[in-house]
Amino acid sequence: MKEAILFPYDISNIHLLMHQDMLSDFRISGVVSPNSWGYADEDAGSILGIDTGYIVRSSFEGLIDQCECVLFCESYLELPYESYLKEYIEYIAQKGKRLIFLGEYEQHCEEIKYIAKRYNAEYEFIVKKDDKKYEEMYCYKMKDIPVPIITVIGTNERTNKFDTQLSVGKFFREQGYKVLQIGTKGYSNIFDMIAYPKFMYNQELSTTNRIQQFNYYIHSLCIEQKPDVVILGVPGAAFPMDNKFHNNFGFHNYLVSNAILSDYTICSIPYEDYKEDYFNYLSTHIKYKYGYNINCFIIANQAIKWDETDNSEKIQYLTLDKETMNRKCRHYLDKNYPVFNIFDSKLNTMLTHSILDELYSNSDEELM
Repeated sequence: MKEAILFPYDISNIHLLMHQDMLSDFRISGVVSPNSWGYADEDAGSILGIDTGYIVRSSFEGLIDQCECVLFCESYLELPYESYLKEYIEYIAQKGKRLIFLGEYEQHCEEIKYIAKRYNAEYEFIVKKDDKKYEEMYCYKMKDIPVPIITVIGTNERTNKFDTQLSVGKFFREQGYKVLQIGTKGYSNIFDMIAYPKFMYNQELSTTNRIQQFNYYIHSLCIEQKPDVVILGVPGAAFPMDNKFHNNFGFHNYLVSNAILSDYTICSIPYEDYKEDYFNYLSTHIKYKYGYNINCFIIANQAIKWDETDNSEKIQYLTLDKETMNRKCRHYLDKNYPVFNIFDSKLNTMLTHSILDELYSNSDEELM
């Protein structure tokens, strides 16, 4: 296990701390965030009301000499490359530490390689990999997937889909089941997952071909690995938010829902003051658009700041603490709506056991 520092940290990366027991190659030894982001000198989960045991630092001083590598992660907050990030890449390379990039750093890839080589530092980009050449699959007969599929979708971005995938996957592994898991992050493989395949983004392939290829891909993995259950995260949002923020019109949900049938579907939604009949409306809308039967909802720790969003080129969000989310979930649960908070251990346990109960009740044979 490599001792690693996480940088630049914001709350979008809390899954790397909460689920680091699932990391196959790294142990997080420190967390660093720019001072201006407001995380320094507090627990990494303080904004959520969660104790992670990691105090966020505003510099690498006192940490860098104790680690083997630095994990450069994606973040909600933007960090300018030329005026900030590049300087830290050079600093870490000078220290002879391995540079590991999680997520989309491809536009700076060549310069990062040059910096690393100049200081004789090792580097790695952990991104979606797909070297196979795909051809049109004429007359391909779609195959039934031989094991239950749990699908995690979201109505918007930033709805804790990946946190949900990790929590559900961890539960089934702890129960002794063999899990095949397709994750929405490009670096999902560091969590014993397979990243959502790159060919699904390949615009040179027809829509029909991508649907056929994905069906073949999942079926082949099931035949090879013989899992008891598949947990599938679908990238992107399910719908346009409005005429301005179209969320790619839910394209990947269209592809996936035509490629496979979901046995249990979790829908993640932003925090909002929803009327109770909204959940019935949303379930019906998703069923007729994609064929998913929604079994439960996850209330995210992100609320859309509507007034600011109206005057912005990006959707603006507010991060909420665990207790605020819990109060909202309990309100809906009291009215028999299956709404959960993935960051609360009790509600998370209710969620995972409800999934297992549903899969048992719908199968002719017990999960083995």
